[in-house]
Amino acid sequence: MIDLFWRLLAKLLARPAITAWLIARAQRTPYLHIRSADGREVYMGRWWLFNAYDRETHIGRIRWCPWSIRVHHIMRPDADRDLHDHPWDARTVILRGWYTEQRLLE
Repeated sequence: MIDLFWRLLAKLLARPAITAWLIARAQRTPYLHIRSADGREVYMGRWWLFNAYDRETHIGRIRWCPWSIRVHHIMRPDADRDLHDHPWDARTVILRGWYTEQRLLE
């Protein structure tokens, strides 16, 4: 049932007008963009959409809310030697385009 919820939400958010609004809104609150290893190119643009972390405390501005939402724009392949992971649960909704994710076998 929860999977159905996320699929329906992704379908709604990927509608062009909604996607454009979400991206435009998020771009008003930039987060640290990630650069390539040589520093010449932006690998991933990142912006806050909801509940940005305070720069000093690293706590969401809405302290009682455990969730934050970011918009990421992946602009090039990840050339990092280390695998990408998060120490917390995360959900990805692709608003526009695609990407290929490679995972280790468990």
